[in-house]
Amino acid sequence: MLSLPYSDESIEAIFCRNVISHTDTEGIKKIIKEIKRALKKDGECYLTLGSKSTWGYIETNWPMIDENTKLKMEEGPEYKIPHFYADYELIKKLFQKFKIEFIKHIQEFYEKEEKIYSSYHYHILIRKI
Repeated sequence: MLSLPYSDESIEAIFCRNVISHTDTEGIKKIIKEIKRALKKDGECYLTLGSKSTWGYIETNWPMIDENTKLKMEEGPEYKIPHFYADYELIKKLFQKFKIEFIKHIQEFYEKEEKIYSSYHYHILIRKI
């Protein structure tokens, strides 16, 4: 996502569910610039961002990379992978050069080893203006 293999203004829609948050704040800013560059005028992008309301941001003692990013230290496929987290105000700031069609804050549930977990994500639809 840091360097999309598409020419300028060549894409009508982009779908990014649970993918662009695996970077730090500077990486998110670069990805947003790439999305803007690749989208056609009036093109849309649906994306999700981890929420600062989720347990991974609030309850863990994972190392902070910057004020919005933690390095995941839980064993598994995302071990030592950065996780970017946002709140409503940060989303408004990051996407100020787009028309924000909606921002939804959604709690998601999953089960692992007979235990129920939940996390919060922002679901966002933006349009290039």
